Amino acid sequence: MPTAKLKQSIISSFKPQKRAYVVRDIFLKGFGIKVIPSGQRTYFLDCQRKGVKIKQLIGDCNDLSLFEARMKVKNLLFSINQDAINQKLEENKVSIPFKIFSQQVFENYKRNWKSSTYEVNMSYLRCQILPFFATKSMTDIDQQDVSQWFSALKNKPSAANRSLPILSIILQQAELKNIRPVGTNPCYGIKRYKINSNKTFLTSEEVKIFFNSLDKFEGEYPNEIKALKLILFTGCRKNEILSSEWNWVRDNQLFLPDSKSGPRTVWLSKQALALLSSMPKISKFIFPGYDNQEHNRRLDYFWSKFRKETEFSELRIHDLRHTYASLASLSGENILIVGKLLGHNNINTTLIYTHSPENEAQKAVEEISMGFDDKC
Repeated sequence: MPTAKLKQSIISSFKPQKRAYVVRDIFLKGFGIKVIPSGQRTYFLDCQRKGVKIKQLIGDCNDLSLFEARMKVKNLLFSINQDAINQKLEENKVSIPFKIFSQQVFENYKRNWKSSTYEVNMSYLRCQILPFFATKSMTDIDQQDVSQWFSALKNKPSAANRSLPILSIILQQAELKNIRPVGTNPCYGIKRYKINSNKTFLTSEEVKIFFNSLDKFEGEYPNEIKALKLILFTGCRKNEILSSEWNWVRDNQLFLPDSKSGPRTVWLSKQALALLSSMPKISKFIFPGYDNQEHNRRLDYFWSKFRKETEFSELRIHDLRHTYASLASLSGENILIVGKLLGHNNINTTLIYTHSPENEAQKAVEEISMGFDDKC
């Protein structure tokens, strides 16, 4: 049976003979042209896919170009492949339980997530997702299930919003492994809750009140208070400050080897430098724990006590970072420099095109420091 590299330019060269004959394409298996004695040339498909025997005329060569015929064949084969996959899924209706599959996904994602991110996501899986989906089959979860689950978390909107993308990743992985049909992720279209937060930062006047309130606990929690002040003076995240080591402080800068956004430099204001100078170096950690072998782990406990006994009952530790950013903006710094100071990766790409970003960032730190009381 003759084969050829089918091209539009050679179709007319296939002349009729006493008997019908076919010329098969060497690229697209099963595709070819049939020529009958009358001279009519017809595209056809004759092959077997997914256990299905396919024998079908595609169209007259005078009505369809070679490109159009190929596209019709490819669409037909795709449809057959998808039908076979869906049929296989339907036959294997008793699927992997969600609890087992979600654990497999988390195990595979360990290499993509930081250990802290993994622990947080695992907490949301265990506390918010598994209580609802643990006993369900991966193939049975639909949008009604997801909607009911999300509605049940309306009193915990932040937890619901953080849990939704985790659930979506698990269901997406099920599609990639052909456990669910492609395009059936029921998390798509679910709108997240709006978080109404009246205040996420302190004004300059409130900063003074905040420091005065901290001073009342100085005798019992000196290190925890200094850690909170350094968070406010630098805009760093809580864990970035608590895990910092003395040898990371050089040339009036704090060099973080591994922050949430990767290695970054923190420019230290005069208040931050004064605070660090006042602290004894009794451990490699700036804020050591009880045995000086690990970093301080009492900050959350103190913060809970502080909020109960002061007017800052709604303030979060992370709001101190927001306060730093707010004071930076109020001091007139542009968003690129603020992003540089906070270690935002999506800003760094832009910063390399600005004039001397390091010098501008150092200058910005000094201007931001004007928003703090020198007596803090």
